[in-house]
Amino acid sequence: MPWSKEETAIYNKQRYQLNKDKIKQQAQEYKELNKDKISQQKKLHYQLNKEKINQKQKEYYHLNKEEINKKNREYSQTDAGKKSHRIANWKRQGMILPEGETWDSINRKYIDCTNCEQCDNVFKNSLDKHLDHCHTSGFIRNIVCCRCNQLRAVEDAKNLILE
Repeated sequence: MPWSKEETAIYNKQRYQLNKDKIKQQAQEYKELNKDKISQQKKLHYQLNKEKINQKQKEYYHLNKEEINKKNREYSQTDAGKKSHRIANWKRQGMILPEGETWDSINRKYIDCTNCEQCDNVFKNSLDKHLDHCHTSGFIRNIVCCRCNQLRAVEDAKNLILE
């Protein structure tokens, strides 16, 4: 006698629970071996369904606007949110990483820095700390206080005029 739908569901659930790790490992291996194929399939799906996907996203946002904005405000107050915002601002300003550095390493140095690297004064507060960079090339130089940052900006402007 064949199994009922309920019995089949119970059997499949138990089988999955017994083999969960193996199934996850196989899925991970498949994803690794077929990264390009999966990526192309996702791109094609998006291109074919772009309007529908965008419409669903807009509808979801309008239905959940308050909750989304609340979560965004909460996230922006976390260390990860502050880091993300800080790095995005640096990139938006056109800053370029020194060779061998990452945005994470620059951020870590910025957070850990307690004294101006130019005049060695202790930073008074978070608004006094600046990631100094060349405004012509964009290359990051060091972490300085507000005063030293302004002096550097004047210096850079003078050098531009002389060139």
